[in-house]
Amino acid sequence: MFYDQRGLPLTAANEQAVLSYDATINAYLGFQLTTGTHLKEGLAADDNMPMLIPLRGYFMKLFAVPALEEKARQCHEATGRAISACGSHKREQLHHQALGRWCDGDWQGANSAWEQILLDHPTDVLAIRLAHFTHFYSGDARRMRDSAARVLPHWDTSIPGYGYIKGLYAFGLEESGDYQAAERWGREAVDDNPSDIWATHAVTHVFEMQERPDEGIAWIDKLSKQWTGMNNFTFHVWWHRALFSLGKKKI
Repeated sequence: MFYDQRGLPLTAANEQAVLSYDATINAYLGFQLTTGTHLKEGLAADDNMPMLIPLRGYFMKLFAVPALEEKARQCHEATGRAISACGSHKREQLHHQALGRWCDGDWQGANSAWEQILLDHPTDVLAIRLAHFTHFYSGDARRMRDSAARVLPHWDTSIPGYGYIKGLYAFGLEESGDYQAAERWGREAVDDNPSDIWATHAVTHVFEMQERPDEGIAWIDKLSKQWTGMNNFTFHVWWHRALFSLGKKKI
């Protein structure tokens, strides 16, 4: 039996596929441009892995490009075939279910599947991250905050990626209006991992909501050095910096 970096069981043909799966997840958490490369390496090692195939489907959905909808659905169908051929764990079956619901446009159903996973596997960082973002996309700040809050007690510094969970919680707090706690958790996440751009973004929102442009500019300028190799989310954070400058009439 194989296990991922956070101790969760995986159905896989070989260790290389598992290593590539972990690398893909870590790159995704870090908004890295190498995410797709790691995914392709994993599928080359095991194109029947019941977590790698839906992961590709999730990425197709996250692009939010209509032309990729069919590819996401194909990933869902291929995951079903892989599960039938290779067997799977309950958690992997729930990811398959979540992707199918998402492909059907049922965001709430997908969220329910991810939250069900987290009841038994609160260190499934993929389920945590996807639940967080779909709560965000649906405008449900309270659930976004509470989803991260429920899993936090199950994490500590011994589990890779703990800082990312703090950053997700920070953003949920900020969107819920608890700016003091959001800043504290966001700063702590960045102290753990200065390249955590989502935590950086959470604290940036606090500065914006509290009209603290000088601190916002200094915060982004200090941390932007950590963004090498990241995807276009960096442009969004630079946009926030531009808003701070506009507020100070420096543009």
